[in-house]
Amino acid sequence: MSLYTVTSPTHALAPKVWWEGECLHARTSRALIAITLGTVHKEAVVDPVHREVVVRTRTAWFFAEERVIPFDAISHISYGYGGLVTSFSMFGQAHDGVESYSVTLVLHDRDEVRLFSFAGAGSQNTGVMGVLMGDDLVDVQGDQQAKSLGYVDALMELTGKGLSKFSKPYKYKRP
Repeated sequence: MSLYTVTSPTHALAPKVWWEGECLHARTSRALIAITLGTVHKEAVVDPVHREVVVRTRTAWFFAEERVIPFDAISHISYGYGGLVTSFSMFGQAHDGVESYSVTLVLHDRDEVRLFSFAGAGSQNTGVMGVLMGDDLVDVQGDQQAKSLGYVDALMELTGKGLSKFSKPYKYKRP
């Protein structure tokens, strides 16, 4: 983190998420589609009226797959985190990193359907000593954490599933 942290969406690679009526839509970001030259594309639609999640994937331009998952087949939602430190001080203190949050549907038959990953620049809290040891005064981080948490909250709201198979039905209401 250094002394000051600025959060910027340009420092994150996250899917586009939007509401269309009662349905929650998400698709691979245009930046990732451009980076992969269009070989990877995923779209997920959570439909509370029909009580299903429709996941459409296309790989290598030609191979398309559509999977319809009823809400009753979902055990819980898995929310994962992974991080990698990219910069150290001479004393081994972490300065900067990259972090990734993944969202997966876990089904009752133990099958997992990975929906999306939200990745971007992370920040480390180094304070004054970190700045004196070579860290930047102002650190920029992506908004991947906030976007992924918003997506998970919306998934839990629509499906009624929690983050573990033992959790009670989720009863969150959109503000």
